[in-house]
Amino acid sequence: MKKILGKVYIFLALTLLPLHAGYQWEVKIDKNSYYQNEAFLVTFLCHFDNRSPDMYIEFKPKLKGFEFERLDFSNRVIEGKREVRYRYFAKAKEQGIKAFSLPVLMRQTTDESIRETVLGRDNDQDLVFVDTKIQTPLKKITIMPIPKEAEMVGSFKIDIGYSKDTLQAYEPLQLKVTISGKGDFKALKAFEFPIQNVKLFQQEPQSAFKMTQEGYVGKVIWRYALTSDHDFILPEKNIYYFDATMQKIQRLHFPQKKIIVTGSLSKDKILDQENYPQADRPFDWVGFGEKLFYFVLGALFISVIAKMKKMIKKRPKKDQKHTNINDLLTFLVKNTQYHELLQTLENDIKNKKVKKLDYYVMQLDKEDRR
Repeated sequence: MKKILGKVYIFLALTLLPLHAGYQWEVKIDKNSYYQNEAFLVTFLCHFDNRSPDMYIEFKPKLKGFEFERLDFSNRVIEGKREVRYRYFAKAKEQGIKAFSLPVLMRQTTDESIRETVLGRDNDQDLVFVDTKIQTPLKKITIMPIPKEAEMVGSFKIDIGYSKDTLQAYEPLQLKVTISGKGDFKALKAFEFPIQNVKLFQQEPQSAFKMTQEGYVGKVIWRYALTSDHDFILPEKNIYYFDATMQKIQRLHFPQKKIIVTGSLSKDKILDQENYPQADRPFDWVGFGEKLFYFVLGALFISVIAKMKKMIKKRPKKDQKHTNINDLLTFLVKNTQYHELLQTLENDIKNKKVKKLDYYVMQLDKEDRR
């Protein structure tokens, strides 16, 4: 049976192998000119004269001064002829007239190698190939310069959201910045806000973009939380980019904004769920709480030991979720007499072992009785 199958495989191989009469490469680029750092689609096609089952292609685009990222790949037979297609996005780093031709390795198996593999005489060896190095057809494209201040190329818009304009002391200001559109999202750098005596927490960027025939399309979201006991100003920020369609430089503008800080958070308000509704807290408090250990000890506030006794009467039910852990942490930061409990809570957050709110309330009660 094995010999019969071997003969069948040899017959098929010998029947198909002579059909690889030849192949022809084709390169398609929509335009003859592009700007620096502008992503453009390049299609590489290899047309075979027949099915060519004995041919393999090794193709990894490399060209000095260019970056390549593959969009997709296909290998199909159309009307008895094989077609291999690679689609890449290319991006030039330098201006000038560029010769666009890339190396390809064409690999063809031999009749003898197929026979020996099919008959099992050399099962411990791979197929033997005859390799031919070629170059894709030459294309010349012109790369035009962009203004030096442009950090990227594309078309974008910016949306900015604040939780409040007026805060109480140490109440977090929640800031959300969304940049959407199409272009080189990987070149985007988050805004920085180094403001004196203002504590800053910044989440990891949330990226929601994907590669399409038009390049990267989607959005990036940056989230911040800032706390202070006094008024502060968010400084103006700008990101400059080049819009290749409009052929001019544009900017993503973050305007200067003053934040008013008044009063302070009382202990009653920290522990009172009804006075601090969930609707007023659109920020991702779970993620915020997990990383709040970065919150550096800030300025100390007035002592509220007298009000601590009232907290016992307002102790949350045992089945209540710890939705106000972040507020309790802010309270502990302002009152140094609870230093040990503050360290305990910070360690729990760091190790992702945060307990329910009533546990920490009971610890506060014990601290007051000492």
